[in-house]
Amino acid sequence: MIAGFANYRSWIDWVPIVSLLAMPLLFRQVPVISLAMVGAFVGFVAISLTMPLGSNAEQLGANVALGVLGGAVFGAFLGAAVARWQPRTTPRDGSVTVVGYAAGLGLMGALVGGFAPSVLARQPPDLDVAVILLVAVGGGLGWSTGAVIGWWSARSALPPGRTQRWVLGVAAASIASMGAAIVASIQQRSFGPSIDGMSRWDRQHLALTAALYCLDTTIAVLTLVAVAVRGSGPPATSQMPAAQLRTQN
Repeated sequence: MIAGFANYRSWIDWVPIVSLLAMPLLFRQVPVISLAMVGAFVGFVAISLTMPLGSNAEQLGANVALGVLGGAVFGAFLGAAVARWQPRTTPRDGSVTVVGYAAGLGLMGALVGGFAPSVLARQPPDLDVAVILLVAVGGGLGWSTGAVIGWWSARSALPPGRTQRWVLGVAAASIASMGAAIVASIQQRSFGPSIDGMSRWDRQHLALTAALYCLDTTIAVLTLVAVAVRGSGPPATSQMPAAQLRTQN
């Protein structure tokens, strides 16, 4: 799908990707993470618009990974400078912790799933159906594990405010849109020039790959919705003084 976006350059195809910019807004309380996401997006766009063609098309996956990681590192350094220049005085709500763990471990799982086979086989990274499938497996497991860890870590944190709930809803819709575009591109076999031919094994596992990305998208959307709904009532701490007063009386 990445190769297809860069090849045809239709603005309609870019809508799901651009909509993911709602994620940096979700982490606006943490400049390091927020600007790292923006940097990763800029790196992704830069590599996609200058994608290798012809005999070099197989390097697209590795180039995209380098662009995303390089942009993320640059954005993180910039965010650290911003945080140092303007330190935060109010506590963060629990949504940042939950989604932060989920997104972080999800990204690590996707990278391990995508690059581990090539590293173990001592071959240069390549983009094929098997790699796309393993990225879905690693990313889904990483996101699920991170969501559980983050939920436990944020059990006593403040609930998200009204603005943050709206951002969580927009981010969930963005992920759903992006996931639907990925599933559609897999079902249509629209992989661009980086995958110019598919083996019998590839064709047999296309349905499984699409199903895994559909499952991953569902898990991610439900995570954001659950975080937004969590603690939607008045915080429990606001009721403590009254309870203590009744006990004393």
